[in-house]
Amino acid sequence: MFDVSLMRNELIKNLPQQVQQQKPLLRDASYEDIGDWVGKDVVDSDVKLIPENFELIHMWYRNSYSASGMSFTPDEKLLALSSRCGISSFFFEVPIYDFYQKNLGRYDFDAYGKLLAQILATGWKDESELVARFGFEELNRLLDRGISYGRMCWFMLELAKDWLQADVSLDSEFRQHEIENLGIWDKLLTGWREPNARAFDALMSEMAECHISQSRDAEMSENEWYEFEDMAYWLFPVELLAVLRLREWAGIANPKLSHPLFAVTPLATLYPPPAWPKDEVLDQAEAKFRSLYPSTPSVADLAKLRAQHKAG
Repeated sequence: MFDVSLMRNELIKNLPQQVQQQKPLLRDASYEDIGDWVGKDVVDSDVKLIPENFELIHMWYRNSYSASGMSFTPDEKLLALSSRCGISSFFFEVPIYDFYQKNLGRYDFDAYGKLLAQILATGWKDESELVARFGFEELNRLLDRGISYGRMCWFMLELAKDWLQADVSLDSEFRQHEIENLGIWDKLLTGWREPNARAFDALMSEMAECHISQSRDAEMSENEWYEFEDMAYWLFPVELLAVLRLREWAGIANPKLSHPLFAVTPLATLYPPPAWPKDEVLDQAEAKFRSLYPSTPSVADLAKLRAQHKAG
């Protein structure tokens, strides 16, 4: 068993410093760029950068949330802001890719899987469903990037498909080239509804070990790759919290989990869903973007998507 206390000590030493160092570039510069764009009377190619600005802010707030939860209850507003910006970044990419396919890369598939897990962990049900259903729709277009080394993101799509009982195909040429099966994630996919508390605790202990073993920095190595290289995820197991949230929504009791990952910090705890955070700059940018691209995904699209993904 990995010693999670050593990992916590490393994060306490390094993560707050990283957050402060990243603030000017990830948060401050992105807010400034977004504010400048909102103030423009003309629409130019700078609109292509707005999803990336939202993604950078999403990353900074996520890192800040993890840093805030090393010893005390983490700041829910930081998580809410991160989740809000991550949702907007993904949905803004859809119309932008339609208009600028030749100039832009596609949305990072691994980032998508972690975003879906985080929105579920946050507890926003409609937004979780929308992110999942657009993942189904965009799998072989916006999300098909050719390389996805891990299995966790495929697990998240399969988990969402199971949760929503969606009649969709998750086949993909690049999936077939990269992974033959989900490996250990198959156990969680088939067992996430396990009603027996002891059996479910044993399953989550095994998955917690998997999470920790995949939480480290490969230091730009060409020979190593880990599912959770970003320090913000090391003790913030979004994929396991996503499972706990789905059980909660399904009315399945979540037992007290015995693995040290769930006790070493308050991060690996399922909290009540935070309110949608207000932010004047983000509000103005989203309103302007949606006025320019009315087809940008929103919860209003859920009814249509549910009908498309319904069996029979």
